[in-house]
Amino acid sequence: MVKKAILLIGFVALFFSSCTDQKIIYAHGTLDSVFKKAKEENKWLLVIFENEGCQACENLVSELENKSELKDKLSDDFLVYENKLNAIGNEYLSRALYSIASPAIYIFNADGVLINMLVGFKTSKEIQRAIEEGQNLKPVSGGFASRLNLDGRDLIDFGNLVLRSARTLEKKSSDEAQLRQTAADLKRSLNMQTYFFNNYLLAKVYQRLGDTEKAKQFAAEAMTFTDSFSIFLYQPLRNELRFLLDSRFEKEDEAFAVLDKNNYDFAVQKIGSRPEATFKVKNSGKKPLIVEKVFGNCDCMDFEWTKTPIMPGETGAIKVVYRADHQGGFSKTVYIFSNALNTPSVFSIKGVID
Repeated sequence: MVKKAILLIGFVALFFSSCTDQKIIYAHGTLDSVFKKAKEENKWLLVIFENEGCQACENLVSELENKSELKDKLSDDFLVYENKLNAIGNEYLSRALYSIASPAIYIFNADGVLINMLVGFKTSKEIQRAIEEGQNLKPVSGGFASRLNLDGRDLIDFGNLVLRSARTLEKKSSDEAQLRQTAADLKRSLNMQTYFFNNYLLAKVYQRLGDTEKAKQFAAEAMTFTDSFSIFLYQPLRNELRFLLDSRFEKEDEAFAVLDKNNYDFAVQKIGSRPEATFKVKNSGKKPLIVEKVFGNCDCMDFEWTKTPIMPGETGAIKVVYRADHQGGFSKTVYIFSNALNTPSVFSIKGVID
């Protein structure tokens, strides 16, 4: 009898343990396919925006997995999606919100409407509060850093206008009525803040509508945004607009930067050292190549580069010096801005500091 009672207690304990040990549902595929899945299953969507080698991103995912109250909430009501920087097909999220800050959390309802945003590592309580604020239609609590001069409800509304427009343009089947509504949404966003991406989208809308004059008007306006971050984030789109503005534009006639390698492993280095790596950059285009600026994703690197024009067929150099002041592994990204068609060029360094 005692043996049966023990077995019964064990079974009950195992049953409740399996019921409470819920798992977060991670969605896969493109962002658009995940929006579709969330709508079909009537679930909200929590998007984690991540950069490569981001320790805070890994810590954030661990926080989601290991805090039972938040985990239960996400398991019941949400799909969770990890969106990597430069993931093909997902670029419009960072382009629309003019940010690659990571980790960042974007909370969408089942209809794909942006509800709230956070940036940086957040505790489970902060994430839960952001979810509750979103569900109650409250504005973000100053927890999102963006280069846009907007905050709170204005930032959310602006983000929705531009995101909805970008997603409409992604659909080749959008009809004239949808495109004209998109143009109206984008003009509302211009009244809130003008930047490269909403002007670019308007140029593409009017191009689809067959209004060449207006398409060129907004394309020209978009091209006036020449700060380094805009060039970095929107360079492929800038090339589209250059062709829209001048059909004689030929990619083959421009400067084109080619690196001799895309990454470098410093292996193990001593703390306090200053290891160096040199990357060669060749101009395989037809115009002189001018390297304008080099910077990395941390202030732990110093750079030297060829300042004179690199003529077609010739080679310049980029030297990176890593300041090895902290122990542990590292992985960093370097961006080279130039007048090349394919700017910015990107390479990475990694190693271990002992």
